[in-house]
Amino acid sequence: MPGVRTATTITMGGVGYPIKSFALFDTAAAALWATSWSLMGYLGGAAFGTDPVKGLLFGLGLATALMLLSGAARHIRRRVIAARNPVSTAQHRELAEVPERL
Repeated sequence: MPGVRTATTITMGGVGYPIKSFALFDTAAAALWATSWSLMGYLGGAAFGTDPVKGLLFGLGLATALMLLSGAARHIRRRVIAARNPVSTAQHRELAEVPERL
């Protein structure tokens, strides 16, 4: 996600995280990030090199599927939590006014 690395760097400096530990984890994260995106580009080029429109449609379909899967998992998780912790009608009205946090 764009901007996360910058925010993490600033936060780690602000809280006084040890520089050696930060450098170790930051290097590992950068290597993992570069490897994964390079591999994804290579595989995408190998699979859709002759027809980039199919690659675009595949990417959009995959993103949509992941979004729907994430939403379904969140919905199921909320239902399981609600089943474990029933609330009274008064509590339900009060919770309905609070912004969603799950």
